Amino acid sequence: MISPKQREKLSQRLSIRADRKDTGAIPPQLQSVLTGGDLQKVVAALAKSRLLLPIFPHKETTDQGTDGDCETPEFQTLLLPGGGRALAAYAGMDALDQDFCAARPLPLASAKVAALAASHNLPMVVRPGNWVVPLPALHALAGGSPWLSPEADQQLARHLQELFSEDDCALISVRVSENGETEIEFAASSKENALNAATRISEDPVVAARCAPIRLCPIPRTVRGR
Repeated sequence: MISPKQREKLSQRLSIRADRKDTGAIPPQLQSVLTGGDLQKVVAALAKSRLLLPIFPHKETTDQGTDGDCETPEFQTLLLPGGGRALAAYAGMDALDQDFCAARPLPLASAKVAALAASHNLPMVVRPGNWVVPLPALHALAGGSPWLSPEADQQLARHLQELFSEDDCALISVRVSENGETEIEFAASSKENALNAATRISEDPVVAARCAPIRLCPIPRTVRGR
């Protein structure tokens, strides 16, 4: 939960100003990718879109009593399928109303929402579609940079394979899970090699920057010729 002091800092940083012309409809550039795209396309579309955050204005109590609606909202999170939480963000009002019917929508540029989530080390879930945007993608959005999904990153794949080869292991696959983790599956000839490789991968700064959080999945290598 975000503390009152943190909310105040975020309010100042984000310069919250609601766009009164926003009808709450899903932006056209997001509409198609949310229903038929992939995560990389969703993130690319978000770079040019706004999102809606559900907020519940609350009363601020001071020494003089109740001081009206607080200007710093408390941002909402959703529980992820595998545990943990993600900042709740919505492309349109229909999806927001399904989860938080009593909330007010706060429209913000996706880059600002990404910065908010990343500042609390949280992934972001975009609805409709339940798209979980991982931390590296949030950092890219917040900084105005393009994001390349780990599945499509051939440079990352080569780097991982080089790291794994040092411990007689081999990269099998890389994918972003429904919880925003980068799952890295690899073949290992022994438990010791798997542990050594896992330590090497976990401590590598390139992997951390592009994949955090990481979930390593070792698979015993089949012994041939038997």
